[in-house]
Amino acid sequence: MTAHAQEQITDVCRGIVGITAPVLGVTVSALAEIEQWLRIASLTGGLVVCALTIRSLLRKRE
Repeated sequence: MTAHAQEQITDVCRGIVGITAPVLGVTVSALAEIEQWLRIASLTGGLVVCALTIRSLLRKRE
């Protein structure tokens, strides 16, 4: 492999790392917010299931 080809491969690798690093940084920074919304959605779903279960149990008693 020629020196020019090796230099091009090195430049491409540096470019890939240069593009990937900021994207990963933003993703890691947003994980806390994403986790909060997932927890809220899970809690809401659990409350809905709880309410429907209570409603079903009360209807069976009647």
